Amino acid sequence: MKKHLFLLSLLISFSSFAQKESAYTIGEWFKFRIHYGLVTAGFATLEVKEGVQNNKKVFHTIIFISVCEDTDRGLGSNSN
Repeated sequence: MKKHLFLLSLLISFSSFAQKESAYTIGEWFKFRIHYGLVTAGFATLEVKEGVQNNKKVFHTIIFISVCEDTDRGLGSNSN
């Protein structure tokens, strides 16, 4: 009887760890600000798209990076 209860509880615990939902959805995007203190260096955007690889549906992630240039303070330029 104890063996049956142990096996049943083991089976239930392993089945509860199965991943049923996806962590990301198609069309979801994240935008990150890259900075050091008050100075913003740029932004990075990560977008999730749908893709197929080896006849399986996969997530295709695309990263866009934009760099900020602050010419008013002389950052990013060679002027004196």
